[in-house]
Amino acid sequence: MKTRGPRARALARLDALGPAELRVALECVIALQPHLVDDIGRIAAALSAGSDGSGPSGDRDPTTEVEAIASELEEEIVSLDILDLSRPPHNPFNYDDDTSKTWERLHQAVTPSVEAMVRLVQIGRLVAGMRVLQGVLLGLYRLREGDRGGELLAGVPEFPDDAAAWVWDTWQRTTRGRLPLPQEFVRHHLPKWTPLLRARRRR
Repeated sequence: MKTRGPRARALARLDALGPAELRVALECVIALQPHLVDDIGRIAAALSAGSDGSGPSGDRDPTTEVEAIASELEEEIVSLDILDLSRPPHNPFNYDDDTSKTWERLHQAVTPSVEAMVRLVQIGRLVAGMRVLQGVLLGLYRLREGDRGGELLAGVPEFPDDAAAWVWDTWQRTTRGRLPLPQEFVRHHLPKWTPLLRARRRR
């Protein structure tokens, strides 16, 4: 019998906790690693898109939820400046030139919402996961088309396109390509990404 790793064991322990105990656990993590507070907040915001517990749509306005996720991502990226490059690195794009730290930090701003999106799909909250996907893509698209990208994005203006491709590929892999974006949403909000978002994941 294969022994579960530390991550799996930790998650199993969390599954056994109630809401109050989970809050205490998070507060302890934040106390030990205060730089994670923004990421935790963004993951919570993304997960809240599926927290109504009343079925596929519930009483929430999907448009409002998507808009909120998009706006929060935009503000996060716009607020970044050169001082934010001191955060721990993570470079999924494998860049090794002088701009790698900028790519890493911008990617860190997108990752929490994408991880929440994946988790929602894994627990069967597909509609909620789709809302997070739409919100992230909408935020990236506005940054691509707008004029307020912030100090870091100004140095790598191609980031929204590359990040959107990564987010879309993550969605395709997580859902096995079975849940396309509503074409009306793409037409109205992401028109220049229509070819990208129609493409099927390469197998």
